[in-house]
Amino acid sequence: MTLVQLIANELSLLLVGAGTALVLNLYMPSKQKAIADYFVKVEEELKVILCRFGTLLRSGDGSNDGQLIDHLEKTLSEALELVYIESNNQLFQSTNYQVHYFEMRREQEKILKGISESIQKLNLQSQENQILAELFERTGQQISEENPANDLIVAIEDFLEHFRERPLPVTRDEFEGRALLFQLLGDLERFIQLKVNFYDSYKP
Repeated sequence: MTLVQLIANELSLLLVGAGTALVLNLYMPSKQKAIADYFVKVEEELKVILCRFGTLLRSGDGSNDGQLIDHLEKTLSEALELVYIESNNQLFQSTNYQVHYFEMRREQEKILKGISESIQKLNLQSQENQILAELFERTGQQISEENPANDLIVAIEDFLEHFRERPLPVTRDEFEGRALLFQLLGDLERFIQLKVNFYDSYKP
């Protein structure tokens, strides 16, 4: 067999293999419907958690926050596993957006764990609790994939500025409460900024 024949034979084998893979890929069932369902499920679970934070701040009732966050963590793990499988199976369908989306939500879920711990320790005046509760509830209402949430960043900055202008704390309890408040607002701002950054990465 000549060199030219050998090369032609190798090329034909390569083309047959690539063609077979292409045909299998085209007929392999897509998991896009299941992934779309996870988009909805994750956003609903996030909304419930954020609104539960609001309830806790208003009435002190939010004892199962940890369970809700643990369930969200499980949902995100399932979603990411499915997205990675789909990414490997579908040659011509981009899943980078989906991977980035669920990774962003997983980072938000980690922040929620810290927020949950801070809220449990928080002891603020009634008016301050009401403002914080409204911020969490507004965040929950604007959690959807399409919402840029930039106005929430502005609202948090305004709230922070309001507290910076207040008299300095006098007692140790007041000082610790103020520090915890700033930590909580900083965590909420990071939570929202993750969404803003994601939205900015994919907006037209």
